[in-house]
This record gives sequence, C-alpha cells and structure tokens, in this order.
Amino acid sequence: MSNRIVTACTALLGIALSASAVELESKATKFWMDGQIQVRGEYRDFGLAAYTKASTNQGLQRSRLGLGAKLPQDAAFYFQFQDAREWGGEASTASNEQNVDMKQGYFSISNALGGPWDLKVGRQVLAFGEQKLIGGFEWDNVARSFDGLSFVRKDFFGWNAHAFATKVVSAAANTDNEQNFYGLYLSSVRMKTNLYAFFKRDGRANYGSGAAGDTGILKSWTLGGRASGDVPRSPLTYDAELNVQRGDHGKLDLDAWAAMGRLTYALKRVPRLNALSVEYNLGSGDKSPTDRKVNTFDNLFPTNHLHYGYADLFSWSNLENWRFRAAGSARLFGPATWSADYHLFKRHKNTDAWYRANGSAVRAASTTAGDRIGDEIDFVLKLRPTEIWSVETGWSLFDPGALVRNTGVSPSGNFAYVQTAVGF
Repeated sequence: MSNRIVTACTALLGIALSASAVELESKATKFWMDGQIQVRGEYRDFGLAAYTKASTNQGLQRSRLGLGAKLPQDAAFYFQFQDAREWGGEASTASNEQNVDMKQGYFSISNALGGPWDLKVGRQVLAFGEQKLIGGFEWDNVARSFDGLSFVRKDFFGWNAHAFATKVVSAAANTDNEQNFYGLYLSSVRMKTNLYAFFKRDGRANYGSGAAGDTGILKSWTLGGRASGDVPRSPLTYDAELNVQRGDHGKLDLDAWAAMGRLTYALKRVPRLNALSVEYNLGSGDKSPTDRKVNTFDNLFPTNHLHYGYADLFSWSNLENWRFRAAGSARLFGPATWSADYHLFKRHKNTDAWYRANGSAVRAASTTAGDRIGDEIDFVLKLRPTEIWSVETGWSLFDPGALVRNTGVSPSGNFAYVQTAVGF
C-alpha cells in the first residue's frame, strides 16, 4: 500500500474525529491507543542467499502506532500504522522512501449473527499454535499481515473454531498471478489439542522449484494436529505435531508431510535454570526430481526464527533437526530470561535442496555431498528493566557440515544482535 493511501486514511480518520467529536463520544464507549518503537542492530559474517563469506551489519527500526475504538452492539475497529526502515538505507534522511504502511486495519463484531460468533474483516495478523505453519513473523522488521476475513466460533461442541479466508498477494487485472490462503483451526476447550485444515492456492508465475512441470498453479491442502500435556507423575511435559500435504503443483502431484516431537523437563530446585528440553523436527524432502511428484513440505507462512536457529538458515522443508535447549530466569536490571540451544541439521532427502527460513534454496540437491548441513548454537538474553522497556541480545554460531563443505564456500558463520523496544 502506498503512502498516499495511508495518508488518505489518516486524514479521513482525523477529519471524522475532529468534526464530530461529541457525536463519536456518544456512540463510542472506549477509545484506545498503542504504540511501539523497536531498534535492532545486527551483524553477520556470512551471506544468507547461498551461504557465502560476506560480512554485513545493519540497523533496523520499526515504529508502530495503533488507534482503536469500541462501539455499541459489540462492534469495534482498529488501525495500526507502521514505518519500517533500515538505517542508512535511504538516499538521505530528507528523502521520501514511502516506508509507511498499514500493518493492521479491520473492524470486528462480537456475538455476530445472533450467536457466539466473532467476525473480523480487513488487514489482520494470524498466528496459530507455535507459529510453525502460520505466524506473524514479528522478528522480521516489516512482519506479516493477511488481508481478508476471519470468524471465531466459541465452544462449538467443546471446540473453539477459527475460520479465515485471506489474500496474501493480489493479482494484476485479468491475470491469475495471486496467492490466496484459507483455513480452519480448532482448539479444544478441555484439552491442549488442536486440529486444522489449510488450503493454499498460488498462481504466481515465478512460483515453483524449477523442476519440469513444477511452475504451474499450486493447490495444496495441509491437514494436521498438535497436542501437548503433562506426563503423569513426572516433571515432564510433551508437545507433538503432525501434518500431511496433498494437492497439485502444476502438472505434478504434491505428497509431503512434517512432524515434531518435544519433551521438556521442569527444574524447580536449580537456581536460574528452569527447564531442559529435547526436540526433533522432520519436514519431508523430494524423493526424485523425475517421478512426477513433489515431496518437499511447504512451510506455509511460519515464524521460523523461533524454531530452527536464530541465524535463519533453515525451514521445515527437507529437514531433520535435533534441538537441545536449556532455559532459565534471573534478576538483572529487572526480570530476565535466558536460553541456550544446540541444533543439528540434516537433509531428509539428498535428492532435494537445503532451504533457508524464507523457503528459498541455499544449496542445490546433491546425492554425493553428504546429508549433514551443519550444527548451530544460539544464546539469547532478554531483559525488562521497566514495564514498557525491553532489551534483547543474542549470538549464534553455525558450523558447516559435509553438504556445505563439499558444494562450495564453507566458512563458519556468526550472527549477533542487540534489540531494544519501548511500547505502550
């Protein structure tokens, strides 16, 4: 969305508020505002696109301002404007680079249609479960939104149902070059269990892995579920998730799957150490480039930064990943949390590529280079000196494995960042 649209929306809202303040006050029962300014400095000594030797550092800034109103008859609206920029990335600080956009803009109605339905229409954020398939991708400086509508049905035979229909990429007139996403997500009222079904239709001309027949329209169903809970008579908790994907990818059949399992051990008597966990992730890879099938799991719209290493080198596609984590809390200028992770990364199939967090291929398929992509360690410290001020810092080290060493440049990779934010 261009700056002209954002400016027009802001102007119209300002006129409406100022021209009829008394009338609005009589209709609205509550107004609210929220805002955030976040600044992050990053350094990495490797290139993300093909994992090359390249040092980069950048300063990222994100500013948000939201305005909402609660109206009679269980109605409300919310606008959130966002400016996202890289320090020094403009021609000058006096130039107009049109970095302002509408992050969210929707109206909502609770108890719609005479029943326990909540309706939301407009640009909105969708995030489900651990965001392994659908998330707001808040780590990214711009983050992710969806244009569309969503319904929430409360306690429907023991389940909360969330249905949505969205458009992610719009098409030019009279073309099929668009990306649409639909879904139903069920959450059990009594158990920590979720069931879901998602349908993705991608007609973009540049979509596909490049295999013969793989550049047509994608029509895919993702069916799955997740469960979590306590292991009886123990300090252990478990989390598990399983997905299957079926559909068509151009002239090819889509047949893929993914799974996750995790055990967490709660520590109550160890100072500043709260939990230890072990986790296994598997996203299927393509078995053969010539069998008229696509077996690479499509990671959909996730927040992969939370799951497969803070260096952002991996996605839930053609991946086997072991993750070992230690996490704790302490007092350091206020409440503080820390975590330390070790990751082992392998390809699921050596006939498929290595895919990074945004889904693009880092290194091509190789049947002779080896399956092990590498190992990564991550350290993260989060501080909250005040209620509205947070500070976060982290460091990641990636050690290349046989696949990287045998297919090109293979330096060890460092990623470090410091991030601070103030919000209300």
